[in-house]
Amino acid sequence: MGIRLLIAGRPHLTQDESNTLMPLFRERVLAELLAASLDPSESQYRELELKESNASETPPQATEDSDGSEVLSANPDDDQNNNQSTLFVSESEDSDPVPIKKRMSPEDIAFAFADEATMLNTLREAVAIERAMQKQQHNSTAESQDLATLWLMVRTEKRVLKQRYIHYEFSRQFWAIMEDCKRSPHDRGPVPKAIISKVMDRLEVTDRALWKHILKRARKASIWTELIDIFKDDLEHPSVVLCAVPKATYKLEALTRSRRKIFLETIRSRLKEPKNGIMARLKVASSLYWAVIQSSLSTDDLPIECADEDLPFERMVSFGK
Repeated sequence: MGIRLLIAGRPHLTQDESNTLMPLFRERVLAELLAASLDPSESQYRELELKESNASETPPQATEDSDGSEVLSANPDDDQNNNQSTLFVSESEDSDPVPIKKRMSPEDIAFAFADEATMLNTLREAVAIERAMQKQQHNSTAESQDLATLWLMVRTEKRVLKQRYIHYEFSRQFWAIMEDCKRSPHDRGPVPKAIISKVMDRLEVTDRALWKHILKRARKASIWTELIDIFKDDLEHPSVVLCAVPKATYKLEALTRSRRKIFLETIRSRLKEPKNGIMARLKVASSLYWAVIQSSLSTDDLPIECADEDLPFERMVSFGK
């Protein structure tokens, strides 16, 4: 870990920070050893996962409802990004914080949504990493960036919670422009050249050959805007739902349109159930989540950073200014 920090030009971590991140780092080293490659690509990770879960299983193919855009594949940024060492294993699109052999269905993912353990794991990791980043004073926020900067961040951000937020903000801004041209994430068919030129200009991308890749990424990321829209009338910071989603970012974004619909409909159905506590947990975690997203954590120790696992959820995610 120390060697990677030196190569990346980062300061050494404290012992407490090292203890927090070491399990994640071990997972990454194991993945790299199995793949015989530093920073395994998304396709390499999936190959390993498939071999582990079912040796006879074949990779998913494009279906009628996927239009090929939701099938995981390499992209023009992979070669460049995979050469950049990253410290935090579970924050890559190519990793899953909790390896499991059984593939989760959209319903399974939706039923695990806003589970206390899921939210605590995501927030605890985000806080630990934010503490390390505080020393470098990296305080830019996604909503203050233009579309071109967000496109760069989409391709490089590896921290799970901020990765999701950046993907959400990129999708929101991208489809706001497309909506002006009467296009939505679910529209298919050729996009008029005038619309492509308008969006590419905003992205500050001159290579028009990248359009299909950009459109594909924006469609994948639109799952976050659709999920957040479900809660926009009930929460001060509806994007807090980003910390309530289990599984790696790319797994949600890779859902086909039909499977995405099932996932979102199951979430809506669960919200109608009395006493499931989803909304209460999201509300109580909102302040801590937003402080992480805004890079505005206080320097005081937080309950979620302590070793007392017996604290109630409300206390664990409490955040005071």
